[in-house]
Order: sequence, then C-alpha cells, then structure tokens
Amino acid sequence: VVVLAWGLLLWKSRAIEPDYMGFDAEHHLHYVRFLLERGALPLPSDGIQTYQPPLFYLLAAGLLRGLDLAPDSRSAALARRALTFAIGLPHVAGVAACARSLLPGRLGPMLVALAFAAFVPLQIATSHALGNEVLVAALSTWTVVGLVRVLRSDAPSAWWGGVVGVGLGCALMAKLSALVLSPVVLGALALRHPRRPALWTLALLGVLVVTGGYYARIASLYGTPFVGNWDAIVGYAWWQDPGTRSLHDYVRFGAGFRDPW
Repeated sequence: VVVLAWGLLLWKSRAIEPDYMGFDAEHHLHYVRFLLERGALPLPSDGIQTYQPPLFYLLAAGLLRGLDLAPDSRSAALARRALTFAIGLPHVAGVAACARSLLPGRLGPMLVALAFAAFVPLQIATSHALGNEVLVAALSTWTVVGLVRVLRSDAPSAWWGGVVGVGLGCALMAKLSALVLSPVVLGALALRHPRRPALWTLALLGVLVVTGGYYARIASLYGTPFVGNWDAIVGYAWWQDPGTRSLHDYVRFGAGFRDPW
C-alpha cells in the first residue's frame, strides 16, 4: 500500500519543476554537475554545498551517467526525483523493521510506525527534493535497526559490530549530521556488551574504513576533518536568518512583528 501510494505521489508530482524544490536545490545540482564534468570530488571551497560528503551526489551522478542524461535536462531532473523516492522507501521499511524488532508480535504498533514514517509531511517533502537528507535518514535508520538487533542479543557475533559500523560510516558519507548518532551507537554497544571488545572495536573499525579516506583528505587540506560552508577557511561569507538553532533563538520574542518575513 505504501509503495502504491508513493508511486502515485511520484507520478502526480511529475509536473512540478523538481530542481526548484528543497533547500539550496541549485547548489546540490552544482555538486552533481561538478562530478559529471570534472570526474573528481569537489573541495568545500568549490560551491555552497560541496562541503557535504559525496555519497548521495555520487549516486545521483552515476544514475545520470548510466542513463546518459544531460544534468540540466527535465528527464534528468525527474530521474533524480525518482532516486530520492527510491531511497525514501527503504527508510520507511527501516522504521517498520525497527518497530517490529522492538515490539515483536504487535502488528498494530508496527503499522502505526510504518504509516507515520511513510506519510509524515517532512518525509514526503524531502523525498520530492534534490538533496542528501533522505539518504542520511535511511542509512541512519538501518544503522539503528542493526544496533537494536545487537542490543537485544545476549551473545551477538562480533561481525554484527562491523555491520553496524559500516552502516554508520555510510551515513557519515551521506551527511555530517549523522555524527550525532555516532556516540549513541558506539556507546550503546560498549555499555550493553562491555566484555565483548571485539564487537565495538569492529564497529569503530567499520566507521573508519568507510569514512577515513574522505575525512583524512579534508583534514589534510583544512586542518580539521569537519568543515562547513559557514567556516571562514572555506572562503564564503553568508548568514542565516534567526531560527531555532541556539538558546538565543528560544529566549527572544517579538522579531516576527518587526520583520514578518
């Protein structure tokens, strides 16, 4: 039912200009063009969004190259939207799998989790848009699915730690925001199985194998593995309107009356 509903959404949305939806869509498209035209990974200074890890953009560029589509054509735009939809569905399945693992034998709560994941507005909106948010969400969710399996087992195979670590590493190669999941995953493994160091050592090794080369390259160029387009070292100067990112945003009042936009 979810696949059918999402297929109808994808078909219905074909008339909407795909690359004008989502946050910084034109800058995400610049990343894809860079990969296709240069055949190499960009540096954070090569564009507003080129500080992002490359996994999603490599998938998008590979899809366009495999289909022999010009990056600015409408067919390419629709192919990229199909890609984000295709990534979103495994994310939904991952939420259902996690609910099934946590609530064995309880079909009702699992279906509620499935419906929520499938039709919460933010999920649908990001699955229409060009960007890496859907991929990092899907990979993070399946990392949690693996983590729950390990935590529920009294004697899991050490190799499951490696599987969880590779999943977390892939999420970190999709978007740096997966960094907030890292201490949760690695800490939970160590706390649940303190006498099985091979388990959480393999998890850490899995992360390093997947991410080490990319982040080592960034560190060698900028002195830190984590660089954003807000860092002066990248060379951009820009600002964001006040939002909900710091304590100051929550204790102030009245700016909306002075500046509704």
